[in-house]
Order: sequence, then structure tokens, then C-alpha cells
Amino acid sequence: TYSQRIQGKDVMSGLQYFGQSIDGASDVDGDGLFDITVGAKDNVVVLSSRPIINITVDVTFSPKMVPLSFATSSEQKKTIQVSVCFSAVSQFGPLDLKNSFVNYTINLDKKQKNKRAMFTKSDATPVSLSDSVRISTAGCKKYLITLQHCTIDCVSAIDVEVDYTLHNIEEKDQPPSPILNKSTKPLASFELQFQKDCGSDDICDSNLSIDCNFTNDFTWIVGKIREASLKIFLSNTGEDSYLTTMDLSYPKSFYFKEISKSLSSQLIGVKCTDQAASSSLSFLKCAISHPVFKKNSQAELTVSWDLDIAPFEEEFATISINVSNKNEVEDFIQWTHYIPTRHVLNVFLKPLNQINKVNINDNDVNRPVTFHFQATVDNPYNAEIKLRISIPVKVQQLDILDSEHLKVQKHLKDCLEVRNIKKHKNSQKGKDKWDCDMEECECLYFECVLTTSKQDIIVTANLIKDNLKQLIP
Repeated sequence: TYSQRIQGKDVMSGLQYFGQSIDGASDVDGDGLFDITVGAKDNVVVLSSRPIINITVDVTFSPKMVPLSFATSSEQKKTIQVSVCFSAVSQFGPLDLKNSFVNYTINLDKKQKNKRAMFTKSDATPVSLSDSVRISTAGCKKYLITLQHCTIDCVSAIDVEVDYTLHNIEEKDQPPSPILNKSTKPLASFELQFQKDCGSDDICDSNLSIDCNFTNDFTWIVGKIREASLKIFLSNTGEDSYLTTMDLSYPKSFYFKEISKSLSSQLIGVKCTDQAASSSLSFLKCAISHPVFKKNSQAELTVSWDLDIAPFEEEFATISINVSNKNEVEDFIQWTHYIPTRHVLNVFLKPLNQINKVNINDNDVNRPVTFHFQATVDNPYNAEIKLRISIPVKVQQLDILDSEHLKVQKHLKDCLEVRNIKKHKNSQKGKDKWDCDMEECECLYFECVLTTSKQDIIVTANLIKDNLKQLIP
């Protein structure tokens, strides 16, 4: 492979057999550089050499790192001095570089979308500056950059990139001007590090933990409970945690109201912003003590929501919290809670014209009795309400009610009749009261659906007094 190709037509018109001989071990023109002698048909050509140089770039910062105070203070002036120096190195010995200049451009924080540093004074863009320097002099220039408020990344270094070209002012009767080494890329990169309080290894190993709770054993009764609050206890028992972020997800029926801090957490900065919602969930992103959630720090927070009164389709409302940071070794913790969900429903059952006592010694063989109740229903979410009527019809194998004539008013919807025998260990023989939980009591059940806001429930039956007399001494 070759680094340069010279054709005869570029040297002299009509030159033939250019390159049939070549020699490069002598200084023909006496400028101290080896020349190349090239033979051609009936001609010899001397090609003078140009010196090749390498440019060395050095960038230093004062202070050497972004101080911790820059990241935590909003009032301090946050400027850093950047020194950019250029020097030339050549294998051809001392060179006269008084007419050689380096034109260069400095770019700040190219890897970041949100720039963390800008030039204090710049005629171009705030993150890019172009300038020139003569190599034969000290070859250094100084600039001031201003650190911006850190919101995205206060951990990874700010990159400073310098790309350059060589410019020569040609003069007559002067040696050939130097050129840059083509094998070296005219680009240099440097890093401005953030100072960290992370021990001797300079790697921050945080230890985040979270504990959350609702007031008591919270059950969301839709339509009745209109507010909810969640207490969050976040702590860092390890080394500093950088750019600690808490992400919350919750049902869209929860409307974020505020996040508050306890008295002991007033110095902890918390800033929350709503995120784009999905079809069923809302999202909240909170910056916790940005940029640094210091070691041994604690944050006691309370998140409050207003709750919708619209029907909620799920059995549980899910609240999830993820906490993460941007340390070299990232920390990530999760907390999820499932809130039982019910809908408000009020049912009032009132007895009307009830019979408390029956004389079984009168002359009626089968005495008719009537039980009358009134149900009042507040049912805003159209829940299906089932009413179950339990009536003892047989005790100790003796019929006490004539089940053939036992009736429930006909306009109750979907009434099903079910017979059932329950047996219990404790004997209740000889008592003058019976219910469907007593021993060897056979009952007739009616299960009906209540459909209106106010409804009368009437049960009629005939008592079989002869059997009652046997049961009641």
C-alpha cells in the first residue's frame, strides 16, 4: 500500500516512463530534507519533500473535577476554566513553524441531548467554539464554561471534543510547509469528571429501600371513599445515590393531587411530573433529591389522590412503585400493592305489621300467618341484589308450616325455591323458637332478586297447630 501516488502528467506534460528509476537517499536542494529523484525517458525529476508533523492536544480543567457543591447548590457560580494546548512533533528535527496555525473547534457534551456545560462567552453556539492558534508560540488558550443545573445525569463525565486542521501561510523562498500525518485522526477527546463521595474505589454503591402503607387495611369503596393517601418511606443506607427517581403507576380512576413531605424530610427535594397515560393506568415520575440522594438520607412522603366515582371494573386497584438511580452500579427496588375494590350499596330491611305471638290453643286448626317486610335499596352501580328468605317448615320430623300453601308475593323477580336440612351437634329440642340453624330443622328457602329502590316482601303460610302442641310442652 502507498500513502501518496504521483502521476507523471501531474509533474510535467509529455513526461514518459515516469518512475522507471527512483532514489530517495539524498538532499538535492539542501533544505535538510530527503528528496526523491525519479527517472523518466530522457528526463530526471526531483521531488522535494515536505515535513510531516503530528499535533498533540492537551486539555486541562480548573478545578480538575466538577465539585460536589456545584451539583447541590443552586446559588453558587458554576464556572470552570478550560485550557487547550497544541504542540507539534516531527521526526524531521527542528522546524520553522512561525507560519503554521491550528484551526480548531471545541464541542461540549456531544453525547448528551440536554447539555450540562456551555461556553460562558461564545460567538457561535453555546456548546461549540472555533478558534485558531500559532504553533510556534505557547500554543495555548483558555476558556470559561458554565455548568448547567443538573437534572438528567450528574454521574457520567462531560466529554470535551477537539477537532483540528493545519493551516500554513506560504511565502516565497521558504522551505516547504509541514503537513499533518494522514495516519493520525485530527481529533482528541477529554473528560470532565464529576466529583463523588464514593470511597477509595470512586464507585458509588447505594442501598435504597422502600416501605409503603395505606391507612389501616384500606379497601376502596367506589362512590363512598373519595380520597386516598399513601405513605412512602424511602431511605439510602449505602453510598450516595445519583439521580434517584421514583416512578409510580396507578389506575386512571386515581387523580393525583399532591405529594407532601414530613417535617423531618423538608430538606429533601422532590419534584413530580405526570407522564403519558395508558388506556387503564396513569404514571407519575418523581425526582428524589436530585442530583444526589446522600448516604444515610431518608425521605418520608405522602402521595394523595382524589378518587373517581365512576364504576371500576377490576376486583383490585394496583399501585406500583419503582425506584432507581444512575450510579455505576444501578440500584432498583419495587413495591406493589393490590387494593380490594367494592362499590357502595345500601340496603335497609324494615319489618311491617309483624306477628310476635300465636295462640296455639284456639280453635283454628291451621292458623294463617303473614310476614311483611319492606326493602329500601340505594344501588347506584346497578349491582344484582339477592334476597334470601329462610323459613323453618319441619322440626323433628313434624311439619310446623303447611308448605303447600306457603307463598311469597309473585312480583319478586327470579325467585327459586330450595329445601335444605341442617344438622347441628347441640340439641335444641323443647324450645319454642326455631330457626334454620337448629338441629334437624328442615327449611324452605326462597332466593329472589331485588329490582326496585323500594319493594314489599310478603310471606304467607298456615301454621299446623297440632304438631306445634307436640313440640311445645
